[in-house]
Amino acid sequence: MVGEVSAHPTVPGLSGFAGTLVLLAGAADRYWTALRESMHCDGAEFVTVGSGRGAIELLRRSAFDLVVLGERLPDVSGMTVLSETRRLGNIPVIVMTAGDPTVQARGFDLGADDVVTGDVAPAELARRVAALLRRTRSSDEVQKVGKPFELAMKRSAHEVTVRGVPLTLTATEFAVLRLLLDRRGEVLSADTIAQEVWHYETYGSPNFVQAQISRLRAKLDRAGAPGLIATLRGAGYVIR
Repeated sequence: MVGEVSAHPTVPGLSGFAGTLVLLAGAADRYWTALRESMHCDGAEFVTVGSGRGAIELLRRSAFDLVVLGERLPDVSGMTVLSETRRLGNIPVIVMTAGDPTVQARGFDLGADDVVTGDVAPAELARRVAALLRRTRSSDEVQKVGKPFELAMKRSAHEVTVRGVPLTLTATEFAVLRLLLDRRGEVLSADTIAQEVWHYETYGSPNFVQAQISRLRAKLDRAGAPGLIATLRGAGYVIR
């Protein structure tokens, strides 16, 4: 799944993650070594595991801050591990696939925060890991949307409530909702959301942004805030 690993320069600006625990599941050790060296995270700890069942066991025992998960594992599929990860909580997850668009879409449908191909350079993956970790950190500001939605977001605690009831979101769903709230009233295209949330361009298609919006909407609908995120066909998404 993962291609040859060549030079792996240190990526600047990726420090400041002391105490961070990252699980790396399902790729060659040399790839994870290159990733660790590329990130150069001061004090971050990386735990590697080669099997899906081993990954699930570690996730049940330890409080990981992020998971990088290979699609192809020797015992169970990466998607099985992803599903179990989501059942256990909202740990940010990056899935590495062989590049099949159907599998990429499946990863987003199951709650992956990001999906990359297995030949991604370690330095690029390091940037995405760092960006996803940063999205879990924010200020103490509380944002609110009044009637009829009665939604409140507390950034520092990574909490969203609808009518006082907690709403469980993944790190990426939280980041998308935060962006739409920050720029409330402004119509944001899929490309803009991809750039602002993931800090890179789309894969040439807005589908992976659409998948995140769809999952977020479904949770908001069930919580009693249907229609909070509006779609303007051909333009993008907005919270009024």
